[in-house]
Amino acid sequence: VKESQVQAFRQQVGDHPLEQLGTVTGGDIVVDGEQWGNIKEWKFKYDEAIGRVLAGHESEEALVTI
Repeated sequence: VKESQVQAFRQQVGDHPLEQLGTVTGGDIVVDGEQWGNIKEWKFKYDEAIGRVLAGHESEEALVTI
């Protein structure tokens, strides 16, 4: 959710449990201080994952870089 839309999103969620995990950026992904790569790499993996699963790859392999 864009920073400018966080409050509206929280209102829409209402009483359902909600945990903010981090802040979206256009660069590197860092989780608990550990580098997970660049967002562009993960976007590519995400965009290609379903097609790879449908092509017969195991689900764990679907997110492996081509």
